[in-house]
Formats: sequence, C-alpha cells, structure tokens
Amino acid sequence: MYSDIPMLRAEEKIPDKTGITIRTLNKQSGSRCGIHWHDYYTLDIILAGNGTHYINSTAYKIERGGIFLIRPSDIHYIDGSEDFHGFFIRFTEQAIPEKYRGIVHNCRNTMQVGEKELDALRVYCEAVQSGNVRLAEGCASPWESDIIAHNFSLLLLALASDTPVDGTDLKSDEKITTLMHYLDIHFRENITVEKAAAIANVSPSYFPAYFRKNVGTSYMEHLLSLRINYACALLGSGFSITDSCFSSGFGSLSHFNSIFKRKMGITPSKYKKQQMNP
Repeated sequence: MYSDIPMLRAEEKIPDKTGITIRTLNKQSGSRCGIHWHDYYTLDIILAGNGTHYINSTAYKIERGGIFLIRPSDIHYIDGSEDFHGFFIRFTEQAIPEKYRGIVHNCRNTMQVGEKELDALRVYCEAVQSGNVRLAEGCASPWESDIIAHNFSLLLLALASDTPVDGTDLKSDEKITTLMHYLDIHFRENITVEKAAAIANVSPSYFPAYFRKNVGTSYMEHLLSLRINYACALLGSGFSITDSCFSSGFGSLSHFNSIFKRKMGITPSKYKKQQMNP
C-alpha cells in the first residue's frame, strides 16, 4: 500500500486556522528527512545556503532565490550534506484561491527569482506569519484573514511567470479544477468514473466527454499517467518494482507492467536500471 511510504498529513502539520503555515526554515548539515510524500502542498523559498533537493528522483540545486513547489503527487527528500535557510510554506488545497489553482497545478517543481522578487517574497511571508500569530492569540483585526489570503495570493503569483499561459487548468471551470486537485492527492486510490463525476458535479453519462474536453485526454488515461509518473519517481529513488506498482495504485504487477511499457516504451525493470545506473 502507498501508506507504507512515509507521509506527513495536513491535519498534523498545518495547525493555523487559515490552512497556511509559514515557518522559517533553518537546515543544518547532517540533518535529513527521508524520502516521503504528504497530502498537502509546500512552497520552499531559499534565502541562503546550498544543497540538493531530490524531487521525483530528479536532483535540483538549492541556492539563494530558489523556489520549490511540492505537490501531493510528488515524493522528495533533501540531501543532508549542506546548510541553507529560508521560508517553508505549507498549505492545503482549500487555501488556494480558485483563480490561482491553475498556477499551482501547472507550475514546474522549481524556479529561480532575482533579488528584487526575493525581497518581495520575504515581505509576503512575514505578513502571513504575523497574521497567523495574531489569529492564534485572538488579537487579530476583523480583516486579518483577508490580509493573509491577499499576501498568500501574491506568493502564488510569483509562480505565474513559470506557468504556461495556455495551460488547460488555467482555462478550466471550477468543477474540473476541483477534480484535478482531488486527483493530485487521491490518484493512488480506486476512483471510479462515477465518483469522479460526483466530485466534478456532472452526470456520469456526460463526464467522459466533459473530462476530455477540459483536459485533452480521457479520464482513465489521465489517472494512469499520474500513477505511472509516481511509479517512475519511486523506481528512480530505489524502490522495488513491486512496491512501486502497489504504492502507485495498481492492483496487479501484470497490469502495471503492461501500462508502464505502453506509456514509457520500456519495462519497469529496464527503466529502473537506467535510472539507477545512468
């Protein structure tokens, strides 16, 4: 089961009422969090230092001005050999304004910003931090939540320059956006067409055409792609074929092998060998 891979849950890690927690991140050499996934989103903003962040088995350099977006469909860990610090932002799906969900869904995992943009991001982060403190202490103004939401939106807009303007999700209506975010978190589970249609609030008979129109592929192909991408990340991180199969939501090895070869062009064993011995 995918639950065998360490997971951090939103209700345990995001105590603030707004669904957005911003903490100062200070990582010292030698400290390391093992490979894991979580059922919420994180946005890391690096202010200083160096290191390596592995996201879906791909290595990314950590340096000043770096931004890392981690979705529930990603697995990751940070190398423990170097120091860095910055802001560590954790947020739930519900905290994302509807009109910005396309940015979060389509943006790449990492980007780099200049000094002017980094200074602005620091101000937004500190505003959210102080607002959450006032809410927790019961001394917030009546519009404190609106101020926090505004500054959080400005943080998300920093990702907009790295997001395709013609991305499908940016043009989609609220129904499909809600479903896509649900799939990002729950794709490992058995989500039938009927259940997906209910989440999108459309009739099951209309759902296949509705999904293809908005996403550009069939519902099942999209779900299989999410699972295969996750399996690739697991294989590239050293997990066994069996663990990668069942952790990604497949019910049998034979089905997994068939779908993997169709989508990737090679077998899972060959893919793992290539990734582990580049």
